[in-house]
Amino acid sequence: MDKAEDLFDGLITTYAHRFFSEEWARASVPLLIKAQIWQESRFDPYAHSPAGAQGLMQLMPGTAREMRLDTHEVFDPEKNIAAGIQYDRIQYDRFPEIPEREERLKFMLAAYNCGRGYINQALRLARETEFGFHPLALIRGKWMTWQYSCRFLGSPECTVAGRKPDFVQVWEYVEKVWKKYQEYRIQDSGVSNQEKKGG
Repeated sequence: MDKAEDLFDGLITTYAHRFFSEEWARASVPLLIKAQIWQESRFDPYAHSPAGAQGLMQLMPGTAREMRLDTHEVFDPEKNIAAGIQYDRIQYDRFPEIPEREERLKFMLAAYNCGRGYINQALRLARETEFGFHPLALIRGKWMTWQYSCRFLGSPECTVAGRKPDFVQVWEYVEKVWKKYQEYRIQDSGVSNQEKKGG
């Protein structure tokens, strides 16, 4: 593994455990955040996108302000990671209607990438399509899965303030982060097994 990938492991784990303190999250979420940082910046603290996203977790200026980061703090690895993970948690908490944790984490990633408004619209369209009407209560169904609902980001009706999401980019973002996350899980499992054998 590239050493750059390990450089921020301590910070990632510290803030992942702070904002995702549940027992189920202790092992999985730090690896997911690490995969997210890989996708966002390839672990470059000074990464800067043409759209204006900055730092390890590619915070947009508005998001940085929401997380109370000053302009000069965005390129500080610790502050950027802390703010990015806190923002992830905010997105995660906005999906109480998604009961399955891994599915909820995928919706979290999508909202981090394109904004919660578009995901709200996609979920609404998914429910209406699955049931043939707009349910007044949240009925369990396929709409609770990312695989089913993500397609509705590409619907002409999926708009926020008259704008449409770059839905292909969102699909690819979630797919790439999740694939890298699975790679990290396999690597982490291998390391854990070696440590047990060594012990």
